[in-house]
Amino acid sequence: MSTSSKKPAGKGSPASDGESKSLALQVVDKIVGLMSNGQLVAGQRLAEPDLCERFNVGRVPVREALRILAGDGVVEIVSGRGARMRSLGPMQLSDMLKVIVGLLWVALDEFPEVAEQPGVIDGLRKRLAAVDDALQQLDPYELTRAMCDYQLYLVACSNNAYLIDSMRKTHLNYYARQVVNYVPRADVTAISVFYRDITAALEKRDVKTAKTLFARARDHILAGLNAGR
Repeated sequence: MSTSSKKPAGKGSPASDGESKSLALQVVDKIVGLMSNGQLVAGQRLAEPDLCERFNVGRVPVREALRILAGDGVVEIVSGRGARMRSLGPMQLSDMLKVIVGLLWVALDEFPEVAEQPGVIDGLRKRLAAVDDALQQLDPYELTRAMCDYQLYLVACSNNAYLIDSMRKTHLNYYARQVVNYVPRADVTAISVFYRDITAALEKRDVKTAKTLFARARDHILAGLNAGR
């Protein structure tokens, strides 16, 4: 009489591949969190052993996470030299900013209908309050983060999965921190006032005015980036 025993999934099996992918996505989220709060900065080397130790995972999910982030363009993998955080110059940041505003405009087209749902306007006011609080801290990085969160909320409100995923892949918080390195802090502070007027316009479902105000904020930052070239 023969017996058979179920062998555990080995390396390369569908089960282990699926587990590795899940871990890799968790590592991606953790790296993105470090990027967003400034613990990972432009040009910083990402050593696999350090990441494995920090996140308590093996090299396979770490490498997969780095490949995912490289696909998003936020990490550079250099043959023979490992990975590092990507740095953008003023011209590249200008191009990115134009794309971000384009994504926002698409989201704003959906806003009048979405705004009728309970809690949407309150959510917008909450993010405006975070912008105002950050302004009082006199920390341009915290202010930038709050303004990015405001924009990300608008995109999330669109309920457009493709748009939301596209915005996520821009890693807006990370690159916005780099903008601060080229644009005078006074200019970053100055555009925060636009968010009060944008909120007032959106409370009235006035998308046209909101778009115009976002365009003015964009042009203000573009002028600073152009001066920093």
